[in-house]
Amino acid sequence: MAATRQLARQHRLSERQARRYVERARQGGRVEVPTATVVFTVKVAGVLARRARAQAKRRGQTLSAFVTHALLAFLERGDAEGRSGP
Repeated sequence: MAATRQLARQHRLSERQARRYVERARQGGRVEVPTATVVFTVKVAGVLARRARAQAKRRGQTLSAFVTHALLAFLERGDAEGRSGP
């Protein structure tokens, strides 16, 4: 499983996760490997956290996936309006 080890090293994945990607690619072609994630802690109002969790659940997403999508959309909108910050 040289491909698994190489993928794990290149993308900083566990060999178990890399093996899953390799197997999925063998079955159906190209597989996109997600970018590495980091823990990013923020404090928000309780009502906002509850709304975000509820919306993520309704969409069948994890809270992390929902917040990532929302943050990307917000940042892209700011870039489109010429408000990209430092």
